Amino acid sequence: MTRLDPGLLSELSNLSNGRYYNSSPSISEVNNLLLDFEGLERDETTTRKVKEYQQLFQWSLGLGLFLIMLAIKMPDRRSIV
Repeated sequence: MTRLDPGLLSELSNLSNGRYYNSSPSISEVNNLLLDFEGLERDETTTRKVKEYQQLFQWSLGLGLFLIMLAIKMPDRRSIV
């Protein structure tokens, strides 16, 4: 079974220029976390337009199936001599 190792997690967070917060029922960690969030710099976000295409193959597929069914139902025009 694994156990929480706060020392190792704190060391890893320090190596990556981060912070480690030990979660407990008290509200002090949440307040510290919110204070750290307020101190962060805001960057400008970039947006990217994505064009969504609407599939229209169903119309031509439906027309093709209709024409095939119509051809099957039509009587043969071959004359028997």
